[in-house]
Amino acid sequence: MEGHSVYPELPFFNLNDIRAATNNFSPANKLGRGGFGSVY
Repeated sequence: MEGHSVYPELPFFNLNDIRAATNNFSPANKLGRGGFGSVY
């Protein structure tokens, strides 16, 4: 069931899309930290 959300009303983002959007998790794009880790 890879690539499918258990909540179809929420968007699904694959890791490659997230890496592209954050410039591979660049520290320059880091907004801070939350309860589950870094926020970009």
